[in-house]
Parts: sequence; structure tokens; C-alpha cells
Amino acid sequence: MTPKEAINKDVKRIAKSAWEFLSRADVVIGHNFQGFDVKHLNTAFLEYGLPPLKFVVVDTLSVARQNFKFDSNKLEFINNKLGIRNKIDNDGFPLWKACHAGDKEALSTMRDYNIEDIYATEDLYYRFRPYIKNFNVALYNEINTYQCPVCGSEKLHSNGVYGKWESLRCENCQAISRKRESLLSKEKMKTLLVKI
Repeated sequence: MTPKEAINKDVKRIAKSAWEFLSRADVVIGHNFQGFDVKHLNTAFLEYGLPPLKFVVVDTLSVARQNFKFDSNKLEFINNKLGIRNKIDNDGFPLWKACHAGDKEALSTMRDYNIEDIYATEDLYYRFRPYIKNFNVALYNEINTYQCPVCGSEKLHSNGVYGKWESLRCENCQAISRKRESLLSKEKMKTLLVKI
């Protein structure tokens, strides 16, 4: 934001820019994006007459809560624990207060902080990928061979049987997936009933 926008609490330009960027996105990844960012974005979009957007959200906070038991689910804590890139330190409330007052240097520091936050979230996403459910990266390309649904790699090897499907392990990200075709014979498939 510019100092003038910050002083006047004028987020119209930022809201339109965010809307234009997100309107081109199939998938958005963030830490607490679903619980925090989306709500703030939708509020601004509604206020400025911008239509709602549709995209898949991969929220690393939700992944952390569903799959792990860290002492804290804050991005900074998890990234420290995993030894990956992290957010940069800031002054906390004094920085926010200076930004609200339109301090140019504080706004620049906040921009740098937000950029590093994006990189820290990206690194966490890559570590969490094998645990993310209901998101298949192979849907977003035109390759017509078996691909890892987590990272898109075609380097897969058999990993035994999962239920009645062949299981595959990715050599790149180590995620396990299964083929869509079952190992059941056509005769057996015909005898299966579906509960209604």
C-alpha cells in the first residue's frame, strides 16, 4: 500500500489487484488462508462490487491440524521444527501501528515480511505435499501417463496392493497413490451390489 492508502484505509486498489490475480488461479496455497485470508478478501471483493471467485484452497494450517501434533500450528513454529525457510522477524504491533500511520519505511518492511511469508509457506507446502488430500496436481496438465497425484512425477513404482487396487509409490515425493482400475475381474465386478 502507499502511505496515503494506509492513512485513508483505502484498500480498493489492492482489492482489485488481488481479485485480478486470484481470478487466474486454479489453486491457492496458504497458511490459515481458508480461515483468515479468504474472509478478508471476500469482504473487500463484496465491498467493491467484485464478483466471487472459485479456486481450490490448500491450507497448510488445516493439513497440520489434520495430520500432525505439533506443539503449535503457527507457520513459524512448524517451519523452525522442520528446519525450513521461515518468516522474517518483525516488530509485531509497533510495525502494524506504523503501517496504519502511513510510515513509508514500515510499509516497505511489511511488504518484505509478506514476501518472505509466501516463501516460507511454499517450503512448508512442499514438505506437507504427501499428506494433502483431495488435491490432484495431475488434473492441471495434459500428460496422459500415470503421474503422482501429489507432485506430478511420472517416476512411480509398484508398492503392493491397497484393497483391490495396485498401489504406487512416487520416487520423487514418496507419496503413495493407487490406480483407478481395480484388480477385480469383470465377472466379480458384475456380482457386486451397491447399497441404496
